[in-house]
This record gives sequence, structure tokens and C-alpha cells, in this order.
Amino acid sequence: MNLYAAMRSEISCTASKLLNVAIGTETIDIAPRGAGARCAAPLKFGADAAQWAQLLTKSAHEFLLLDEQLISSVSCNGGHLLFHFADVFYSAAVAHIINALPQAKPFSTGEAGEQMSSVFYAQRRMWMLARRATGKPFCPAVPDVQLALLSVLSLLDAPHEQALRIRAADAANALITMTYSTPPRRRPALLRDCAYVGDAAARIFSYSIKEGAII
Repeated sequence: MNLYAAMRSEISCTASKLLNVAIGTETIDIAPRGAGARCAAPLKFGADAAQWAQLLTKSAHEFLLLDEQLISSVSCNGGHLLFHFADVFYSAAVAHIINALPQAKPFSTGEAGEQMSSVFYAQRRMWMLARRATGKPFCPAVPDVQLALLSVLSLLDAPHEQALRIRAADAANALITMTYSTPPRRRPALLRDCAYVGDAAARIFSYSIKEGAII
């Protein structure tokens, strides 16, 4: 399953059904700041975004992916719909990636390419973090960690090599900085809780850059 594309598809299909309007996937962006997804459909149709957000929030339980609720609520900003993903979905996404992709090995020097030194560093950091993983896979309910997970998932839907390079660099930065908004004294505990996120990220980096394939 191309999980990144599946998020777009589920939002498109379910929102179209609930609003009785054909909302195309091309109007939906995944992982903007402040939300799991953003949709420009109200601007396209001249609709009241606040009214649509209210209607969709009432039926948020109908958005499902990986056998879990995908959307927790919907808000609006500047005529766009902002879809906020449920915490249970992020954990389900981590478990899905770990089950779907082979265990990663740390990148060797130059393996990510000379122009992708940040990706080389991030992949090795995530691989080291993954070694702390115990128990059931999950994703901490921390917005910056969840955004980092969405950013690295975008690699699985990169349409070409240049897009992959750009998305990989963005994901690397998001992963390295995902604990920075947390007070320093709490960061060690959060990092331990991010072990499975690191595992999933290391696998995605390894798979997408070495294989150039989509699951």
C-alpha cells in the first residue's frame, strides 16, 4: 500500500460522500504545518469552509485507514479545510511501515549521495534510535513527532528523483528537530518513546533511496 497516497484518497472519498461534492485528491496536501492534511476544495467551489469543517468534524469517525480512525477533527483557515489526524492513526502507520518494509541497516558514507549528507546523518540517527524500541509499535502524541512521521512517509510517493531528494532533505530536518519544542529535561524520555518512529523512518529512507519503489 502507498500509505501516503492512501491518506489523500481516504480524505477525498469520505469527504466527497459526506459533503456530496466531488473533492479531488489534487486539492489535498499532506503534512502542512498545523495539520495532518489541508484541502483547498472550499475555495474551488466557493463554499463556506467553516460550515464544511463543522459537518466533517461531526462525522470524523467515518474517515478510516489501516483499520483505525484517520481524522479526529476538521478546522479551517484562509478558506482551506485542515484535517487533524487521530493519534491512533499515527501509531497504526508506524506499525504498518515496520511490518511492510525490511529492517534497515545504517547508511554507509556516501550511500545517500554527496548532496544528501543531512539524509545520511538522519538515517543513521534514526537507526540508532530504533535500537531502543521495545513493546508494541507506537507514535508519541506530539505534533512535531507526528509531522516528522508524515514528512518521511512522503518519500514513498515521490514522483521523480528530484522530488525524492527534496522530500528526503525536508524529512531529515523534521526528524532531527522533532524533539526541539519539548523542554530539554523531557527530551531524553521523548526520544526513547520515539524509538519506533525512528525504526520506521530508517526503513523508509533505506527503501525509498535504495529501491526507488513505492509500497
